[in-house]
Amino acid sequence: MSWLISNDMKNPIYKSAYHYLFFSCIVFLQGCALTPDDTISGNKHDNDNLTIAEQKIVDTWVREKVPECRFIYSHTANKKVIDSIRIISCIDHFFISSYSRKPPYDFPDSINKKIKYRELDKTIGKKLTPFFDELPPKELTNILAFLIHMIKGENHYLIKSLVDKGADTQDILLSNILTASVTSESNTCLSSLIILQANRKLYQNKKNLNTFVKYHFKLNNHTTRIKSDTNYKLSSGYRRDDLYKLLVDPAYLKCLEPVIAVTLLEINPDLRDVVHSEDGGTALHNYAQNFAAFKVFEKEDSTGQRIDLANKLISKNNINIQNKEGQTPLHLLLTVYSPLSKERLAFAKAIVHAGADLDLKDKKGVSVRDLMLKYPGLVPLL
Repeated sequence: MSWLISNDMKNPIYKSAYHYLFFSCIVFLQGCALTPDDTISGNKHDNDNLTIAEQKIVDTWVREKVPECRFIYSHTANKKVIDSIRIISCIDHFFISSYSRKPPYDFPDSINKKIKYRELDKTIGKKLTPFFDELPPKELTNILAFLIHMIKGENHYLIKSLVDKGADTQDILLSNILTASVTSESNTCLSSLIILQANRKLYQNKKNLNTFVKYHFKLNNHTTRIKSDTNYKLSSGYRRDDLYKLLVDPAYLKCLEPVIAVTLLEINPDLRDVVHSEDGGTALHNYAQNFAAFKVFEKEDSTGQRIDLANKLISKNNINIQNKEGQTPLHLLLTVYSPLSKERLAFAKAIVHAGADLDLKDKKGVSVRDLMLKYPGLVPLL
């Protein structure tokens, strides 16, 4: 790995030793162990574990208010008879009860702050995992799908435990984890990387990329808080579209770190050139259109990573692809936002230098050249 260190540590994506180590573990699969509390960019919330006294408060509340979870405290509970339905019921009712906590059963602010982003992991997660040992892969898969579907995957300790013990991940798309409601504050970066690591070979195989993934699992007679029926579906789609979906409006993504998109590109660079069936665009189109929005949401110190990702997305094959509106990536980059920031200027120059056809017109008859004339910084390139 010495060649990688010498060549890439200057790259902003590897600007800290943590980023380099974590990234290399995921992409090159050198046998690095992803511990339950590893984080992306050192998320401080992930390192705030409950004290013994705080854990006792939580345990008391669970015993009193969530009877479906009492089996995790029983020394006589037979792990062989605790199936996925019991565990899913515990998780489901834990959240039902947690949403309705009121004094005197509400937790102190010190606890609420620590568990805000990973409530299940930080409270009863480690008490649940021993019950995974006796479950067959099919039942582990049901629990995994339920976690991702209902809780948007921020509880990566439980997700990694399920994957390690044999849960099947092949029908889980990254977009299932990364796309969440705007109001959610869940941090899904690590969960996404865990699933990506498990599915690495699927992203390298053209047949798997083009196979429609229709995810469906059944919870028998268990009723949950979201639906009255017993069937749950994660989003169906094609694995080939995951890179495209990673680069939608960042308000809808719960992981703003570019490391996931960069990892996908390292695994299979051809994903850059996949044309999405709905709008006829590529991942580069999506990123160009939303580039300014990403800058608004990102941390200031990640600007270099965003530019690096822009460069990695560019290929000779995708720079002149026109979507269903006739727009190339440059059209989208130069029409959606103004004025032209130095980052967007650098992005545009990179596309032009890669061989973009400046005379391509969209359906309104506007060419890339027409748009470039509006920006003095791009005129010298004409």
